[in-house]
Parts: sequence; C-alpha cells; structure tokens
Amino acid sequence: DLRNEAFAGNVPVGSEPWGIFIDNSMDQLLIGNSGGTNISVVNLGARIIGPQPGTWGEVDRFQTQDLKVYLVERKFDEFGIPIFPITVFDYSDRPQFVAQGAGGEILFSTRPAIENLPGTIREYDPVDREIRFFISYAGRAGSPSPQIQIVNADSVFEIAGSRRFKICDHTRGSVAPSGRSCVVADSLSGGGLAVDTMNLFFGWDVLVLADLNIPGIGLQDTTFLAASGDREFIAIGEGDTPERAGRIIMYQSSNRTITNSLQVSDLTGNAAQKVFGLALNNDGSVGVGRGEVAFFFGPDSPGGPNVLRLMGTNNNISPTGTGAALHPDHDQNSQFVEAERLAFLGSGDARIEMVDTHFFEFSRGDVLIRDPVIGPLRVTRPLPTDPPEVALRLYGVTANGVVVIPVRFSEIDPIP
Repeated sequence: DLRNEAFAGNVPVGSEPWGIFIDNSMDQLLIGNSGGTNISVVNLGARIIGPQPGTWGEVDRFQTQDLKVYLVERKFDEFGIPIFPITVFDYSDRPQFVAQGAGGEILFSTRPAIENLPGTIREYDPVDREIRFFISYAGRAGSPSPQIQIVNADSVFEIAGSRRFKICDHTRGSVAPSGRSCVVADSLSGGGLAVDTMNLFFGWDVLVLADLNIPGIGLQDTTFLAASGDREFIAIGEGDTPERAGRIIMYQSSNRTITNSLQVSDLTGNAAQKVFGLALNNDGSVGVGRGEVAFFFGPDSPGGPNVLRLMGTNNNISPTGTGAALHPDHDQNSQFVEAERLAFLGSGDARIEMVDTHFFEFSRGDVLIRDPVIGPLRVTRPLPTDPPEVALRLYGVTANGVVVIPVRFSEIDPIP
C-alpha cells in the first residue's frame, strides 16, 4: 500500500513465484510461478480512495502448456527410399517474468530449468487459454540438407518406418479432444501444404519453416520484461547467452509481432555483456537497458514498423549494478522537457545513477542509498503527503528488503 507505506500481508500462490505484474484492469496481479508451469491471478480488490480493502487472494491459475520445435529432415535409407527422421527440441515451460500487452495478451519468459532445457519467450491468450511460441528473433540460417522446422504443433512423429510423418494440432481455443486433428505427409513440401490448409480451414496455428536457426531460440539466463505505460510495447532483455551478448527484443501489442533482436554486442563489441535492468517509457518510444553501459533504444518510429534502433549509449555509468527505470511521465515529447528526461540505473556501489535520455552521456546526479539494488527498480510521482522538495520516489529491491528512496529536486542536476 503506497499511500500508507505498509505491506498488506501475504497471498498464497504457486511454486517459486518470480515475475509479478499488475494486469490491465489494475485490480489483479499476475505472478509467474517459476517452480511449476502456471501463472497465478490474484485479485487485489478495486482501487479506491481511502483505506484499501487489501488483497483477496488467488482467483485463477493459467496453465502454460508444453511447446517444442520439431526438425524433419529428408534422408535416404539403404535402398535409396526417402525417409523423414525427426529431432525434437524441448524447452522450459516454467514462467519467469510476465507482462500484459494492451490487447490483453500476456507475455512471459521461461526460466532455464535443467541442462539442455533453455528458456523461451511466449504469449498467453487468457481468453482462448492458448500459448504461442516466439521464434522470429532467433534469425534464419540455410541448411545443407533438405529439412523443415515445425513450431506450435501439438506433436510430430514418424510413421511407416520413417517413410512418412504425421503432424497433429488442435483448433485454437478448443480444449476438447474433438478439436484435435492430424495430417500425414510423405514429402517436406507436402507437410507444409497440409499445414497451410489446416491453418486456413481448421483453426491451427502451426508454423512450418525451412531456414529457422534453432540454436538461436534458447534463452540461457534471467530474461527481463518491461512494458510501456500504455502497454503497447513490451521489451524483452536476455540476461546471458553462451559466446555472445544478450539480446533486446520488442513485442508490439497492436499487431502481436516481435522484432528481430538488437544485440548488446552491437553496442559494445563484448560477447560477455548481459542485461541486468530494463525499462520502457509511457509510449514505448524510448527504452533503456542496463549492462556494463547504459544503452537507449526504441522502435523505428512510434506507431511504425516493429523494428528496433539504437538511440545512444552512456559509457560512464558504474559497470556493475542491477535495475533500470524511466521518469513516470517520459514519452516521445520528453526530449523537450528537461525534468522528464531521466533514466535511473542501479549501481553496485550503493547508488542510483541518473542519466539524461536525450543527451545520453550526461549524468543528472546520484542518489546515495545504504545497500545496492539487486533486483527491479521502479519510480513513481511523489505522493500527496510528500514534502514539496520531493520530485519522485524510487522503489528498489536490496538484500535487506524493499527500499523507498525519495528523490529531491536538489539531487537532480540540470544540463550544463
């Protein structure tokens, strides 16, 4: 309860809760239960002026179904007859961070579970109660042998001694066994055409590709999510990947598309770079990522194609630290409003660093705290009860709990 600066008590949810997000109604909380394969929905009660009624508890639980990628190759047996062996690539289904888009869809990252079970980015439709698996950020790579990659199918398996293969899926939104159907193919092209027909006439949502870079799908570490204030954009920041930098990816709610990636390595040339903080402004026109440097990014143009571009970097921040936030009134017009051009970055030496979001290299000051932020960082406008010298409030997770940090006007440096 921000008004009274008091915790309202505990709410039982699922196993190992990790990511949390206020839903679009502003009256419910979404929780990614990373120890299982589900997302809890907790009713917070209607927002009212005055004493809050407190939490009401869990009212629903979304199940995050299993998803795989199937590689179907065309080879030949000892008699020269075409066969179609299948390789299955499995991924973790355990929700990590969550966010809700303006259209109601829920984006979530999944937590790498065991060896060879990496994380992914997924979309959950709470109306159809269906999962969609994103793979476009993985890139494309031609293969030396004829093959197809099948995504979002319920199952794909070999039949008739691998001389044919069967693809099965269900009508989207149907949980009854009657909604499930299958097609059989004896060629790669035949499998693709059969799936196209089922997508068109029977409500499937299966993708068949010929050049998917399957190794590029897996996410190996903490994958952050941040939503714009209008929830039209959701940024995804990849914490770590072997032998290359993490990636920044953007989801756009209006067309439900995901960008190809803007790699941190493009900004620093350092394949060990990781994303440790991520934030978007009110309309998604500016985002900030916190690695060893601060990098600012945004879509090619607000309302335009879902393509990311690098806007600028600040190489002078502390190379260690966690958490990022933007001024609560920041939008595409803030380049003309100096007071709103603020990014807040957690520093490993127990500071919050303030950086200008238009001139990038300019520091706007520091806020000293007792313990360094080790988790998310959030910012709000001052509360009605705050003294007039308080410009903003920061909230950070430290090793000793949640810290509330008033930011005074005197602590924010003007542009020289």
